Amino acid sequence: MSSEKNLIKLISGVMPKSPLQMNKLYESDSEIVDYKGSKLLFNIDEFSKEDMFREHNPRILGFNIATASISDILATGGTPLYYLHSMCVPSRWDENYIKSFSQGVAEALRLNNMTFLGGDFSKSEEWKYTATVVGENNNKCILRSGAKIGDNIYITGKIGTGNLEAFLKIKGINKFKLMFNSRHKESRFINSYATACIDTSDGCYNCLNTIAEMSNVGYEIEKVPYIRLGKIAAKLANVEELLLFLGECGEYELMFTIAEGEEENFIKNAKKNGFRFYRIGKIVETGTKIIRDSKRIIDFSNINISARDYENIEDYLQELIRVIKRDDTYGK
Repeated sequence: MSSEKNLIKLISGVMPKSPLQMNKLYESDSEIVDYKGSKLLFNIDEFSKEDMFREHNPRILGFNIATASISDILATGGTPLYYLHSMCVPSRWDENYIKSFSQGVAEALRLNNMTFLGGDFSKSEEWKYTATVVGENNNKCILRSGAKIGDNIYITGKIGTGNLEAFLKIKGINKFKLMFNSRHKESRFINSYATACIDTSDGCYNCLNTIAEMSNVGYEIEKVPYIRLGKIAAKLANVEELLLFLGECGEYELMFTIAEGEEENFIKNAKKNGFRFYRIGKIVETGTKIIRDSKRIIDFSNINISARDYENIEDYLQELIRVIKRDDTYGK
């Protein structure tokens, strides 16, 4: 079967388009429509067991799914307003579970000052959840395509929550409460500075590649901030911390670029407003994809790995490990 991206292009190619839509395919995290002088933002996301969320705590599951859905609006620099969903639940989810799940969703909506409009409900053998988020942006919409050579790459939080969640699910471990961060305040702040932005829904590595492709640039990554529990888990599992960066279960942080000439002002005002952002690298010429860690420098310019190309997650992980340890990596 063709890749997911090619199938999306195929479907989009036969659909009627609105002259009011302001973004191209893949150019932004949400769809942007010019409506009576205001920019409306739309996002739809589907989640299922394939997204590797643990089910042991329904409130956290609901909160994380809603936060993940909302993040696309935030990555575009917008304000999320309305939320709709379609819930398809298995028989093992009783009334108490569904209520707790819904309370988690509601908690994420209140945190972002949003309201729930309605949705659909059904039952099936496995759970499936689809969220639609509507927002607006009366300022600058941040695209994935605005990064320029010389820009610095930042992220709103430490990396690894999503991939650690997947690891714990695989191992059947229900300890540790891992909740995604809602970056609504950070989104409003970085809107004035960012040249490009994307949420890390598919993992940091994939997001970097998307910005590089849409902006026709390359990147060099050198300082990756990992969450403490992720570093501990990597050590106990005897695997590289870099897998927390490369894996495709994201933490829904905002990854964005700042023009070099704006960086000093950005840092000063971020500190003044109580924000802490992490600089992880730099935008460079197209074709360059370098990641440095404490042990080595790895050239990813000729590597194309996607979890969706593997039927078995273990095969995918082994291929990532092989890439990290291959002979043509070189020391610092």
